[in-house]
Amino acid sequence: MDSFSNPFFNHWVACSPRLFSFPCPLLHSGYVPAKDHWIRRSFETCNFSLIFSGRGEYHFMGEVIAVQAPCVLTQWPGEPVAYGPFVPDETWEELYLMYAGDRKKWLQKRGFLRGDRRVWPIANLKRLWPLVEEFHELSHAPPAEGLADRVDNLCDRMILETLMPGERRPSEAEEGVLGRIARRIQDNLARDFDFNALASEFGMSPSTFRRRWAQRYPVPPWRYLLNLRIINARQLLAATDQPVSTVAERCGFDDMLYFSRRFRMEVGMSPTQYRNRWSSPRGKSAAGRD
Repeated sequence: MDSFSNPFFNHWVACSPRLFSFPCPLLHSGYVPAKDHWIRRSFETCNFSLIFSGRGEYHFMGEVIAVQAPCVLTQWPGEPVAYGPFVPDETWEELYLMYAGDRKKWLQKRGFLRGDRRVWPIANLKRLWPLVEEFHELSHAPPAEGLADRVDNLCDRMILETLMPGERRPSEAEEGVLGRIARRIQDNLARDFDFNALASEFGMSPSTFRRRWAQRYPVPPWRYLLNLRIINARQLLAATDQPVSTVAERCGFDDMLYFSRRFRMEVGMSPTQYRNRWSSPRGKSAAGRD
């Protein structure tokens, strides 16, 4: 997902007057491509923070909620919160929308604000992203009649879309031969694949397989498998206390030395260093710094 490169802030109250009445007009909005600090305060407004990349934590009344992009964080008046990325080592990409505090009841009635759901994942970023791109364009457009009205309605649609369920995973028949091959790889990360044999199993010659794969995926099959293995290894190192050797084996690396070298090449640190930095206890410790 391509990100916008420059931060921006909009004060929609000062925009041209609304032409039509909307029950919850947007007050302010802003975009931070690489947020590197924590917010610790109580707001007077009702806010939605759309996190497109990165991870961190959200703290409220002693509760700690994991933040993993893509997701949405909410804040509303009179309740102090603290949230942010795992500084100083990570940043996150955030688009925030701010509404008047007296709109809280309307937002609750709409189902957008709930005390038992302060953070939620975005299940279908693919459908949300065109709305975000349109919002980006409107945010940089010169003042004009109807601009604020378009923004009000667009933001309502964006928040609604973040709450929509994800797309149904296509069946094997629907996703086609390449999709079935990719599914086989995803479901068997510890397996060493002979991609020529795999192509033959699915009725394709090696040359046809390579050509069609290149048309659909940005990396060759071996790199596709390696990327998935490294992602899985990072998740296991951060979320479990399994020995590094076990993580390596589960992710398809029989040689521990090769796993350590490859992991360092891909991530920039050793598996042990990654675990020490990003396992849950360390993550909470890092999140406590301002």
